[in-house]
Amino acid sequence: MAHGLDTVETGLEAASAAANPAEKANLLAASISVAMNNTASGLIVAITLLLTHMFLESKTTKLIDSLEIATVKFLNSVVERRGGADEAQPAAPRGMVAARGAV
Repeated sequence: MAHGLDTVETGLEAASAAANPAEKANLLAASISVAMNNTASGLIVAITLLLTHMFLESKTTKLIDSLEIATVKFLNSVVERRGGADEAQPAAPRGMVAARGAV
């Protein structure tokens, strides 16, 4: 963000350095155009990266949840095979209820 502000500041300084008022107006318009293009490019990159992050975060959350469910099912089957039906059930992941004998 600081780089974008530096670019705008540099462009506006160059525009104000011109002597002729007509040149000042043209240079100011060109400087503003450069600043707007930089802003648009930055927003395109930022939004693309934000959407990519949201997509990847969603996929990893689903993967972690499925691994947690598989782990609980596996531990339940191990406890059931050992004949430890009276033992406490393993903790269920994130608000899920571990069913006895669920596979």
